[in-house]
Amino acid sequence: MRRSWIPAVSGAVALVLGAGSMAALLISKKTPAEASAETEEKAIRVELLEAVPTRVPVTLRGHGEMRPIRVAQIAPEVAGRVVSVHPDFEVGRSVPAAAVLFTVDPTLYARQVAEAEAAVAQAGAALRRIEADAVHARQRVSTLERRVSLAWAQLDRAEQLVARGIGAETERESAEQNHIAARQERDQAAHTAELAPIHLEEARRDLDLAQSRLETAQHNLSLTEVRAPFAGRIKSRSVETGQYVRPGEAAVTLADDSVLELPVQLDAREASAWLRFAGPRDNENWFGNLEAVPCRVAWTESHEPTMHEGTLDRIENFDPESRMLTVVIRVAPAASTTFPLVEGMFCRAEIPGRDLDGVFQLPKTAVTFDNTVYLSVENRLKTVAVTLARIDDHHAYVAEGIAAGDQVVTTRLVNPLDHSLLETVETAGEPS
Repeated sequence: MRRSWIPAVSGAVALVLGAGSMAALLISKKTPAEASAETEEKAIRVELLEAVPTRVPVTLRGHGEMRPIRVAQIAPEVAGRVVSVHPDFEVGRSVPAAAVLFTVDPTLYARQVAEAEAAVAQAGAALRRIEADAVHARQRVSTLERRVSLAWAQLDRAEQLVARGIGAETERESAEQNHIAARQERDQAAHTAELAPIHLEEARRDLDLAQSRLETAQHNLSLTEVRAPFAGRIKSRSVETGQYVRPGEAAVTLADDSVLELPVQLDAREASAWLRFAGPRDNENWFGNLEAVPCRVAWTESHEPTMHEGTLDRIENFDPESRMLTVVIRVAPAASTTFPLVEGMFCRAEIPGRDLDGVFQLPKTAVTFDNTVYLSVENRLKTVAVTLARIDDHHAYVAEGIAAGDQVVTTRLVNPLDHSLLETVETAGEPS
């Protein structure tokens, strides 16, 4: 009788346990859609771009400050007081070539010219007189030679008569004295004739010196008119009418705006890789044969999209500290109604370089900082390392690492896992 309750208790416990298990199953049970969602992999939504090899013209970009092709500081070369100035002698105005910018008082220099002209006339007259004396001396020597010959003949005849006893001694002595006198006069005239070339040379030197002084005086007189060496704009001036000026003191700065230059700094490595050179250098000491490619220049503060045309002219400088190469673009200001390019404007420049051939042009967002790109392979993400040929403001140019037809992820991703599922949202277009 005592053990009859045991089966009943065991059955009750089993029932309770079964009910609990059933309740737990009921509690843990989910719908099929919920169970499927729990096991479904979440895809990363990305944009893709098909890799296509292409030929890309490289454009080098830089900035610089516009400057005139020529700037000259003009100073007077003679001293004096300024008596007049050009009617357009104002900063910002332009003057033609050879225009008289200002005039120094010419009074003193005109007097020096007159004195030099008088000295030239006097030296010329002296030379002509000495030339005439030289001619006369030569003629006199010839005449006296004949007189000496005649005196000698007379002396010889007198001596013969004396020797024959029919001539007087006094006549012989007289003939001898005449012969001696003729010889002395001839010798003196010959000496004068011998000195004539020396006197002529001295006279010619005196005339040359006088003419040189006249030329200097005339040149100094011409320098009283200070002229513009070329057509240009008056950039600065420091003289006024009535002011005393001295030689060498800068008075005017003239700028030639007919052609402007833009010095542009480029990274030396970029420049060496992409600047165009027309064949090997023909110069051992500097860059040669730089190709004169057409360039585009624009003022950075301009609100107009117009670009001015220019031509790459030369390499001006290499800075070993900054590793920058300075190239110069020459720009002829175009006649237009737009705001012109002028000295001092900070401008941007585009310089055509060599072409990149067989590279893949990708948006910069498609390449990571450690030079990898993400591909979509059968809708799965794959990370590949690439070699870049170049990077500019908008694009990265891949030389190695991907192949034609690869689907490149252009969406910027942060530490994605390889083999992640991808969902293509839209095929990316080329950024401008």
